[in-house]
Amino acid sequence: MLFSTNLSFLKRYKIAAIMNELIISGIDLMLTGMVTVLIFLSILIILINTSAAIFKDDLTENIDENKNTSISVGKISNSHKEIINIVNKRIFNE
Repeated sequence: MLFSTNLSFLKRYKIAAIMNELIISGIDLMLTGMVTVLIFLSILIILINTSAAIFKDDLTENIDENKNTSISVGKISNSHKEIINIVNKRIFNE
């Protein structure tokens, strides 16, 4: 009787140890994925802000040239122009 009880305890302990390892590896995988996504998004934000700073002058020059040469500028409604100006101010912090 003692032997079967001891065997049953060992089986339970082995199953608990396996489940513990699975939970630890699951948490490890989750944290690795979260850190990877955090690093990727941080790099993406830094690159977007850097490219916006680099191309800021080129974009404003192109906007001025397009305003002078485009025929359809007068066809844009004032509400659209206001939205475009708000977006430009937000992007370029003007």
